[in-house]
Amino acid sequence: HEARDDADANVKADDAQFVASPPPAGPDMLEKGIDALNSHLVRPKPREEGWWRVLSSEIGAELRNRGPEVKVMFLGADTMETWTAKKNGKSCETDLVCAEVRGMFGRDWPPAQGNLVAAISGDVAENVIWRIYQEGIAGLNPYVVVIYIGHNDLSAGREAADVAAGVQGVLKALHFFLPHTEYLIVGLLPRADDVYQATFPQEPAPKHVHERQQPKIASISFSESTYFPKIRQVNDWLQVIANEASTVHFLDCSLQFLVPGPTSEIEISSALMPDFINLSQKGHEKLLNCMRDTVSHLIIAAKAKGGFVMPSPPPTRPKKGRKGK
Repeated sequence: HEARDDADANVKADDAQFVASPPPAGPDMLEKGIDALNSHLVRPKPREEGWWRVLSSEIGAELRNRGPEVKVMFLGADTMETWTAKKNGKSCETDLVCAEVRGMFGRDWPPAQGNLVAAISGDVAENVIWRIYQEGIAGLNPYVVVIYIGHNDLSAGREAADVAAGVQGVLKALHFFLPHTEYLIVGLLPRADDVYQATFPQEPAPKHVHERQQPKIASISFSESTYFPKIRQVNDWLQVIANEASTVHFLDCSLQFLVPGPTSEIEISSALMPDFINLSQKGHEKLLNCMRDTVSHLIIAAKAKGGFVMPSPPPTRPKKGRKGK
């Protein structure tokens, strides 16, 4: 019983630290943090899949075609690509979550013509950096770029500092082309897919509409996941990065995805993450709602600051006059 009590006490202590943990602060911590991240070199790297190169080229073409009309760009991976009703560049009408989310992004973020999602499922930081250099970012001048990457890096077994360094590399590449833009880094959301897969190894979460079923478990304690300490560390690093520049901002929506449960005060609900990593329709709505006010504020701040090129009107052909007799 004493061992059990000690374990419960440790879980509660972790819960309290997650909820109340302040971001790293102070010039010493900031300097050490930035120096440590600067020692991690993240090189641009494309992926080998043929469909990925095709999709990257398509995104680049859209960037070049739309140019200055893009006001907010969303740069990321799986979560953001779902907002385009695609998965790996293909229409995902039969995908359970994608089918539910389809069209929600355009409704919730008007005017839709001012937004552009540049996201490919499965991308890690070096893939995103490669796309920045290849996809025609130089032709844009958006007010805001929203960045949400890192979970694929964690899935690949990378440490927290490596994941944060990847986000910093993305920022550096973007800032080279877009010095006037405001940047919003969205902190990594909690996940417990490792616990879910260990509990139900033979029964993965439903992927298609015809497989819709009730979740086999209502919630999982975030602190049980091996990702728990890493995500906390990554988000602390991202706050340090945001503290370094006046045009970089950090938004942590994590607490909105944690609910009290039978074993912990910080449990992840299957209503928001059916497989405890990918968002449901409600999960996507919650994330977009969390971001909305901050993005709106940054658009206003960017407009007030100036330095943006307004899109030129399309050229008009001069009317041909009638030739005199």
